[in-house]
Amino acid sequence: MLKVVKSKVSLPVYVMVRPRGGDFLYTDLEFNVMCEDMRELDKAGADGFVFGILNAYVVYNCCFVVVF
Repeated sequence: MLKVVKSKVSLPVYVMVRPRGGDFLYTDLEFNVMCEDMRELDKAGADGFVFGILNAYVVYNCCFVVVF
């Protein structure tokens, strides 16, 4: 779908990445799935990503891992 959208518009395309509906409290497996999805979407030409990650406290490290 990303490649089709990119071929039809000249605006940057930012992809929402969520492993499932519901809250933003993800397991380690779900977080790893999100990271792999972003790697593949980056290869496919995504201009950026939109995501939210929390745990019972708020996880800075997860967002740091994704950004860097």
